[in-house]
Amino acid sequence: MIISDISHGGVCVGDVNNDGLNDVIAGTNDGTSYVWSTKGDARRIEWGSYRYNAQNNGVYEKKALFGMLPENTQISWNGKITICGDVTLPQSSTLTIEPGTEILFENGDVEQGGEDPDKSELIINGQLIANGTEQNRIEFGPKISVPGYSWYGIVVGGGVNPQTSYCNFSKAFRAIYIKPEIPEPNKKTIDHCNFSDCYYGLYISGNAADILHCSISGSEAGIYGLSADVTVYNNTLQNNVTGISLFESQFQIYENSINANSDYGIYLGHSPDGEISNNILQNNCTNPEPERPLAAIYLYGSSPAIYANQIYSNAKNGILLFNKSLPLIQESNLLQENGPNVGMEEPAWEKAEVLMEDISTPFMVNGHNDVIDSRQYAGFLLMHAGEPEEVIDVTANYWGGGSPEGRLYPEEYFIFDGWDLEPNVTGVPGGRDMEEQLFLNATEAEKQGNYNTAKITYQQIVANYPDSVEAAYSLSRLFACEQSLNGDFSQLRNYYSNLGQTINDSVKIEIANNFSRRCYVKEMLYSNAIVDYEAILQNSPSLIDSIYAVIDIGDIYLLQDELSGGSGINFKISTISGATVNPKIAELKPESRIRFEKKKGELLSLLFNKLNGERQLNIPKCYALEQNYPNPFNPVTTIKYQLPKASKVKLEIYNILGQKVKTLIDSEQPADYYEIKWAGDNNHGIKVGSGIYIYRIYTKSLEDNKTYISSKKMLLVK
Repeated sequence: MIISDISHGGVCVGDVNNDGLNDVIAGTNDGTSYVWSTKGDARRIEWGSYRYNAQNNGVYEKKALFGMLPENTQISWNGKITICGDVTLPQSSTLTIEPGTEILFENGDVEQGGEDPDKSELIINGQLIANGTEQNRIEFGPKISVPGYSWYGIVVGGGVNPQTSYCNFSKAFRAIYIKPEIPEPNKKTIDHCNFSDCYYGLYISGNAADILHCSISGSEAGIYGLSADVTVYNNTLQNNVTGISLFESQFQIYENSINANSDYGIYLGHSPDGEISNNILQNNCTNPEPERPLAAIYLYGSSPAIYANQIYSNAKNGILLFNKSLPLIQESNLLQENGPNVGMEEPAWEKAEVLMEDISTPFMVNGHNDVIDSRQYAGFLLMHAGEPEEVIDVTANYWGGGSPEGRLYPEEYFIFDGWDLEPNVTGVPGGRDMEEQLFLNATEAEKQGNYNTAKITYQQIVANYPDSVEAAYSLSRLFACEQSLNGDFSQLRNYYSNLGQTINDSVKIEIANNFSRRCYVKEMLYSNAIVDYEAILQNSPSLIDSIYAVIDIGDIYLLQDELSGGSGINFKISTISGATVNPKIAELKPESRIRFEKKKGELLSLLFNKLNGERQLNIPKCYALEQNYPNPFNPVTTIKYQLPKASKVKLEIYNILGQKVKTLIDSEQPADYYEIKWAGDNNHGIKVGSGIYIYRIYTKSLEDNKTYISSKKMLLVK
């Protein structure tokens, strides 16, 4: 606009924001255009006093901008552009940024408006075309680098579909902020872009985006999604605090390299509809806080399909499950040597390849996953700290060449009717009974995009096999299918609510009630959901239920506030039987997301450490060998023993002449209580005769090499 006026050597002033006062004075010298901001009427100010004067907000190379760009205009930027305030592209205009252009942001905002009154931003309400090339990228960054974040970012309004490729972004708060869009958003594409040292690389709120071939580093969260629909493909996310963080979102995360992020590789909060596949997650979770729950994949109330990933050498758990997370872990994932390789008192929760809390459990049967840890200080491969729906079937996975016996904790929570003898076993798994086969059929239909077929099959499992473990997983998959179908969540909520009339299992009812509350969130009946969570707090809940309710209430408040902020979204009025629903516990509403995320981490650490403490209380205080029972016996007896420390254990049976009859145990075992049965046979499987036998235990601590020896007599009668 002004630049075209002075291209022939003229001097002009301009009223940028149409308030009757001229905001800028511009002129040329030696082919370079200079623009200064004024804060008032500049008509009487002579050009000579400004020409070489940097006192009035500075001299800007070629173009210095703030305010509204012209309407109904094709605008082109090239060279160096400096922005000293909020620049807004109106809906009727197109801005094309040429390859090689540098967009430099002053540290501050002369207008003190926009998303952040202290930071400049580029607000896109029209069409943005910012396509650099591999050799000539477009640069967005600070004019002068200062500690912290020098500019806010590019703010993409609803209904806008920008073209953004081969761009570099640095030192922004939200480098690209895609705001909520109603009704159904069009997916934005961000391709071959680099993000460095931004608080958020990409922040997608109530919108949809394809994030392809990008590199993101140095961020609090590389990709942050809130009620988003994102595809994350072939990106590199490294040296962030969290690589990908999604809440209430749909997602496809595949073929990415996610490494060296200090807290989480992938963090999912109440995001059951999505797939994590063929990613490499390594060297994450390096935050030195020893008691904080971290994981390469961290699931909070989320049940994604996790297929064919390589998850290894992370400093804490490979996969961590909280708050009724019921993921599918299938199709040959590699989980190898996650957790610290140091001696620790067992059971050490941070060493588990997969760690489960409360009633969270993965579906791993016939998964053909490779779960391996052969290090000197290897921990348990799978650990559960709560009370699962029922025993967890982990049949047909590879555990390093043999049985997982002694590597699952507590072992009575798991069953394994067989295991893969070689790694990298592939093939379509087959069910051993009707409900398992139906569930596998439904998951395959879901994977192929046949959501209606999958939904009908999941409902059939719940109706016909309500006592099966597959029914619990089906309740979770139904929610995911409904979201993929953009379906009727009020109808699904009624389905969940009515299950109490047909199912007697308290755990399945708890799962159904949880998804009923999440249906309220999908219906934007936020107050109904909050009031339901408040009811949990008002009914003398357990610590774990209290913490989950507080976290879920805070997340819903923040979701509601953000989606309503300037988006034009009209939320439904929350009612019950015609009466307006209003939450009652006002202090549970968070002040800000950043503060709440910190509080959430503290609450989960409190819960996690309490559960870990309860596990530690169950560790024996001393070595002991108990008397067998029954005694006398025929044909089988049980021998119990306990280890206060991880130890090399040998348990053997001798006859009265001192001849060895059978070796029952000869292996390293973690600290715990154990029992084993003897069926009156020798090492060759031949039954022995009646008489007195002696069973003897020898242990050697793996920590201090101290030994313990004990023996007892038993009588076999026939």
